[in-house]
Parts: sequence; C-alpha cells; structure tokens
Amino acid sequence: MRKLSRQSSRPGGSQSDDDLERCVASLNETENGTKKLIRDVNKLTDSILAVNRFEKKMTEDISTSALPQENDDLKAQIEEWHTFSCEVAQIGEDLALNLHKILIGPLKKYQSACHEVKQGVKKRENMVANCQKLSQKVSKYETKEKTGQNVVKLETTKNNLSKAQEELQEQTELLLQEVPLFVEKRIEYFQPSLEGLIRSEVIFWGDMVKSFGTHESMIANKDLDPVQIATNQQNRMQQISNLIITSGQTATE
Repeated sequence: MRKLSRQSSRPGGSQSDDDLERCVASLNETENGTKKLIRDVNKLTDSILAVNRFEKKMTEDISTSALPQENDDLKAQIEEWHTFSCEVAQIGEDLALNLHKILIGPLKKYQSACHEVKQGVKKRENMVANCQKLSQKVSKYETKEKTGQNVVKLETTKNNLSKAQEELQEQTELLLQEVPLFVEKRIEYFQPSLEGLIRSEVIFWGDMVKSFGTHESMIANKDLDPVQIATNQQNRMQQISNLIITSGQTATE
C-alpha cells in the first residue's frame, strides 16, 4: 500500500498522519505474514500428500513387477508394504483436510478482513486528495475578482472543504482506534489454529505409528538399524562384484 499523504487537513494533522502510518505498516506486516503462513501450510500439506502418493505408486509398480513373483516371502513383504502405504496415504489426506479447516480457512478469512481494513485506509487517502483539491479551489477563488458569482462559489467551496475536513478527521480517528485493535487481535485469533495444527500433527504421527504396528511383518530384521542394513548391503554388493562376470575376468579352462 502506498504511503499516506503527509499533507494534513487541519492543524495537528501531521501527527495523526505519522501515527496512522505506523498503524498501516503494522497492518501490512500482519497481512504479509498471514499470506506467507498460508503458503507454508499449503506447501506442508502438498509435500505430505506428494510423498504418500509417490510411495503408493512405487509399491504398486514393485508389486506388479516380475521381481516379487519369484519369491513368496518377498511378494508377501511387498504386499504388506503396499497395504501400509495405502493406509498412510489416507492418514495424510485426513491431515491435509484438518489443516485446511482449522488453519488455512481461518487464515484466509483473516486475510480478507485485512483487505477490508485497508479499504478503509484507501477511503481516507481519497478523502485527503479531495480536501487538497477543494483547498486549491478555495485559493483559486480567493484570487479572483470579487464578483457576486465568485463570492458564492468561494463560500460554497469553503463549506464543502470544511465538511470534507470533518469527514476526514472522523475517518482518521476511526482508523487510529480500529487498526491497532485489529492487529492486536491477531494473536487471540491465531492461537486456536496453532493448537489445532499441533494436535493434528500429533494425531497424524500417532496414526502412522499405530498403522505401522499392524504391519511389522513387512520388516524381516526388526533389530537392525538403517546404518547396519546399509553396511550389509555393501557387503552383498562386494560379493556380487567378486563374481567373474562382473569383474571383467575371463574363466580359464
């Protein structure tokens, strides 16, 4: 939003303009923070849904490949993994739905409220411009010849200017009172949504762990950590690399 006009409509207005300038700066900061948070939450839900979608697709591709058809144990393990990934995908969808209801929806409403408040600021800016225009007309008529018609126009313009200044003062006082209160209320408004976000994530991870507990059979060696599994794989790869056909050696008769 462009800066408020520095020209005051009456004596002492400059201080009001400075105060309102600070209020509008806080309002803009609040609105920008709200927009950023909406984008971040959307990215969070999109990432969760994407990870679950890709894992589900991967388990489908592996389960329909030739590899698991050669070993019943491997086939059962992959099928169990696929079932788990489908359940996880549903849990992720539930989280995304909850975050939309308790966080994204309320934040968008607050963002709309910010826009409405800024419309009030825009209205004041138009009032300032109108006062400036009327003030210029007064100066113009004051320099003209004092004919009956010019005197009437001068008095009419002065009356219009006085009325416009009063309306501007009222709008300025209203904004100085309402904008700081609006910005202050953001904490009270946002806190329930934050609590809802935290609770939803607790439920999400709890349901993930619960689902995994019913599909533990897809892990053959439960006592091995990922580092040990990686080490074992390196050893297996070494065994494969030692085969003559992979080492480039030629068998002798």
